[in-house]
Amino acid sequence: MKRKTCASVLALILTCAMVTGSLPVEANAAEAAAASELTAVQDESQEQAEVTDETKEAGDETAGEQEQVTEPGQEEEKQEEQTTEPAQGEEEQKEQTTEPGQGKEKQEEQTTEPGQEEVKQEEQTAESGQEEQITETVDDQAAFDDQAAPIAVQARNTQYLDSVAIYETLYSNGTLADEMELEKCDENEYNLYTYDIQTASPFLVTALSDEAPDDTVVTAKWTQMITGKEQTPTLTPGTAKQLNCITKSATTTGQDVTVTASSADEGESQTVTIHVLRKPCLQTLSIANKSGEAIEIDNGFKWNANTSYIKTWQNMTATTKADTAVFTAAQHTDITDQTYQILYNGNADQNEIPLSIGENAVTITVVNKEGITNTYKVTITREEDAGTGNVSFETDPEDALVVVKDKNGDRVWPDHDKTWTLQIGDTYSYVVTKNGYIGQKNNFVAKAGTAEITLERATDNNDIDKTIYAQWGNFRNGDDELGITTSKTPYNPDDAELLWAVKYGTGWAAAPGSPIMVDGDLVTYTGSTIRKLDRNTGAVVAEGTMVGSSSFSIVPATYGDGMIFVGLSNGRIQAFNAKDLTSLWVYQDDLKGQPNCPITYKDGYIYAGFWNSEEKDANFACISVTDEDSSKATEAKVASWTYKRAGGFYWAGAYVTDKFAVVGTDDGASGYSTEGASLLVFDRETGELVDSWDGIRGDIRSNISHDPESDRVFFTSKGGVLCNAQIDWETGKITDKQSVVIVGAKGNEYAMSTCTPSVYNGRIYIGIAGTSQFGANSGHAIGVYDLNEDGSMTQAYAYAILGYPQTSAMVTTGYVDEDGYVYIYLPYNYTPGGVSVLKDKKGQTEPLTTTDSGYSEVFTPVSPLAQYCICSTIADEYGTLYYKNDSCYMMAITSKVESIEVTEQPTSVIEKDGTITAEGLKVVSNLKNGERRDISDYVKVTKQDDGTYLVTYTYGFDNANYGLKTLTTTFGKSTVVYGDVNGDGKINSGDAALTYAYVNGKIKFKEGQLKAADVNGDGKINSGDAALIYARVNGKIETFPAAK
Repeated sequence: MKRKTCASVLALILTCAMVTGSLPVEANAAEAAAASELTAVQDESQEQAEVTDETKEAGDETAGEQEQVTEPGQEEEKQEEQTTEPAQGEEEQKEQTTEPGQGKEKQEEQTTEPGQEEVKQEEQTAESGQEEQITETVDDQAAFDDQAAPIAVQARNTQYLDSVAIYETLYSNGTLADEMELEKCDENEYNLYTYDIQTASPFLVTALSDEAPDDTVVTAKWTQMITGKEQTPTLTPGTAKQLNCITKSATTTGQDVTVTASSADEGESQTVTIHVLRKPCLQTLSIANKSGEAIEIDNGFKWNANTSYIKTWQNMTATTKADTAVFTAAQHTDITDQTYQILYNGNADQNEIPLSIGENAVTITVVNKEGITNTYKVTITREEDAGTGNVSFETDPEDALVVVKDKNGDRVWPDHDKTWTLQIGDTYSYVVTKNGYIGQKNNFVAKAGTAEITLERATDNNDIDKTIYAQWGNFRNGDDELGITTSKTPYNPDDAELLWAVKYGTGWAAAPGSPIMVDGDLVTYTGSTIRKLDRNTGAVVAEGTMVGSSSFSIVPATYGDGMIFVGLSNGRIQAFNAKDLTSLWVYQDDLKGQPNCPITYKDGYIYAGFWNSEEKDANFACISVTDEDSSKATEAKVASWTYKRAGGFYWAGAYVTDKFAVVGTDDGASGYSTEGASLLVFDRETGELVDSWDGIRGDIRSNISHDPESDRVFFTSKGGVLCNAQIDWETGKITDKQSVVIVGAKGNEYAMSTCTPSVYNGRIYIGIAGTSQFGANSGHAIGVYDLNEDGSMTQAYAYAILGYPQTSAMVTTGYVDEDGYVYIYLPYNYTPGGVSVLKDKKGQTEPLTTTDSGYSEVFTPVSPLAQYCICSTIADEYGTLYYKNDSCYMMAITSKVESIEVTEQPTSVIEKDGTITAEGLKVVSNLKNGERRDISDYVKVTKQDDGTYLVTYTYGFDNANYGLKTLTTTFGKSTVVYGDVNGDGKINSGDAALTYAYVNGKIKFKEGQLKAADVNGDGKINSGDAALIYARVNGKIETFPAAK
């Protein structure tokens, strides 16, 4: 539209009520609830605006350490929680935050990512220092009172309208704030400037003049720029009305908003026209010296148009020793209808600016074809160059690791040993660490010489029990990250049943974390609470307090060295004592970020990556697990080393050997088809990047798994490739690279996968997305690939399943010796969130299900357990499966319980106050898979009329769709006949011979035989018992000692 000529141009700053140009976000548990920019309107009554990039990135930058989350997860990872444009429907609405998971639909995955967005949507939080805006966001007047009220020019007329005003913000208490400048052009005409990267939805307030007749009606008219629909609401003078999407991000198109006051009685009206104009913006701005080396803008250039970012446009700073600054700037790539002119200090095409010693002010002015301008200001301080010098470190202990970083946080490597060539006078930081010692981190100004650093040895925390055994201690059950178990897990649904289901949390975002099993208990977390659950009942055994919540709880905790490690929002990791869940320490990463990577433990160190957005930097960190101060529960830890990467690390767990750490990265770009991801190989002790495989298509959203048989590492990507590599484990060099395009069940090529490959006996098992991430039966599959001798891979078949398996498979080899088959278990991220199961062995070319149907699930939840699911199953030694979904229920699926049995009689039975305690009583449940679970602590004993005792065992889920089940058995006085080992009612030499055979290990006894053979009553079976039986047969004794 045409720009009206005005006396002056008044700067307009829009904040949260304006939604910046949206970047694609990751889809998750309720991904269907918040669509991308062009599909944001679900129906005519609820128009939702584009998801903002600024909200997506804001969370981890919040000064108040507000939780930031993305997707699940795991963008697949659960979707990034999307904050919709306020009040975008026909009615004034409260601030809208799309609720994921509990909805019945999930959005199609958008071009960017949560998840493990693969994962649950990332929860978007407000930018640090930025008032939360729109209704229902600020609960008190103080937030408004602290703001300086800007002076605005209102549209005034002596007719019907006394004033027309526009505000950026409406608080929950009804207070309007941040009145916007209206530039007067003519009588009843004004200009309103908005940034071209914003979707603006400000609030309009009118007031009638004293001359307005009583029947005056005020209406507004504009076009909702997302949907293209004309809006013509009737306004209530004095009450705010939101001008829904009067602009659309990344466009130059404005429009006219009209406000008309009319009287039917007098037949007259007054119309005020507001010309909504667009100010041109930059999407990228960078500075370098003449050699092309970057000159960092302090805190980075942020192009998003929220309040704090806009303020920085006029106050950017940088420091350099270069004599010339070379600027590179560009407009938004989505704006293609015109090319802006960019002026550097008022000159076009002169982007090389000479610098004097001291401060240098540089302006970058952007001009569109209408002549509207927008100016950015950078103050560059040029420092005198004092040259370089050698800086050395001497440490005690001598083998402590020293890491030096420059003022930009980039690591500086030593020339040799512990000597660095540094820029004299520049500020650097150092970190000195060694496992077992208290690490040190400090800043210093470089000067030639030697620094002596002595680390204090940490006092051992004797409360930590390093001998604790973990039955399933990390995401993938072992150092090789393969997810393989030898347990005889149920695979036919007829042979499986629900052992228990217990709810922890409310809503998908607060669902319990995926479980691990430590010391016989499940470990999970919900909100800011970590819990140990009894695996037999789901009841809480112990609880601990986390310093914050995790980002969607989409990855499990990790056990190591008597400790449990949990990733928390804002780039934190907290360590807990595995014995009682007391807190030990907290790590805070310098770049913060979402903690959606499984943590890997190895020999006193943990390795984990973080994620800030598709393109922002995030760290991969190595941290010593030493409890450096046992008197403090949350002392701060420092990383031994970190590695910064654009795009960061999401659902990317590392494979760590004695010498190296191997991890995958995101591709550093929105979407997942860019060939920008890498497989990185680090020296695990120093953090040196030894080798890399670059140019991999799409984000690597899986752990790196290792197959001992082929000695290769494996991973998948969202770009639809399955890869493996051979690494020389002496040098860390990658010696062979193999990849294959992933094909879904409907023949869809480059099918997305976020599944860590499970490799067994030359077969590779992965989960595959269909053509529609959250569309049922759209080609989702369990993919089976052959690993050939040369390392290449060939797809054997794809087993079609209901939903996208957005996690990793569990494979049991427990039946290989019986039938040669392995069974693959994969839950899917779609309601009802069941567990698909596949039967496979080498050479098989088509799916074999575990039922007579063409598709099988070992467990299919029904209400209230049915929900979307991003969780891998784990298993214990009895073959019981454990997992959770977005219903917030943790569930245990057992091999069918066929009976219960008393295996050891009680040593005493005590009856007191109506309660019976059977000391020494041992009871087991006999399972369909042949296993026997000890349930002694979960039975109830009651006395019967005949003097015997009834043992009752109840399990299941007290719900109409499931129900409780009860099994019983009895015990009474002992009927053991000592010496009658074979139970034929006689005591003879045969019984003695059997006892000798047992003692010599040739046979095994059942429980009754053990009691009958222990004729001397000492609790042991040995040759003395056999001798006594012979003595009894030969008439040398009449009674066994045990019978006296």
